[in-house]
Amino acid sequence: IILSRCTGRPEGGVKPAPWGYGSQLDTSKLPDSIRKAAERIQNLDGYKLGHLRDVSINKRTQGFFFTSPHVDPLTDGPHVFVLGLQSATVLTFSPQEVPLRQGEEAERHSFTDHDLDVLVKKRSLVGFTKEARYFWKHGIRGGMEVDLPGEGNCRLDFWGSLANVVKR
Repeated sequence: IILSRCTGRPEGGVKPAPWGYGSQLDTSKLPDSIRKAAERIQNLDGYKLGHLRDVSINKRTQGFFFTSPHVDPLTDGPHVFVLGLQSATVLTFSPQEVPLRQGEEAERHSFTDHDLDVLVKKRSLVGFTKEARYFWKHGIRGGMEVDLPGEGNCRLDFWGSLANVVKR
């Protein structure tokens, strides 16, 4: 298994995490490290965040992770935060009305010609709201496997152009 997901959000036939979702989310049932991280985010200056409504944990191994471009459910609330922990990745925002490229074409040229890439460094936080939250899809390309001299096979992603790469 190269990806595991744990979420309190009801998702077709998968048993939800014990902490729940939406107005029923119980932060006391979150793992301690996740609860503490959520509390730190809620206490950031400049944000008026209400009750925590969703916690989804996506764990990848071997550098592979792909998230199809999407807009999170409205019931998640007005703010979305992505916390990258053990490696860097690129979060790509795509306009909703533009058809998406798939497969290798998306890996080499992004999902659309109008995308906005955000480098999410290891142990960094990205937050988005308003137009970015409601009118742009966000996703993570699968990355490209390459053989690097001295390092062997690894997975890379790019932001902006293939001249800017990040190792996962």
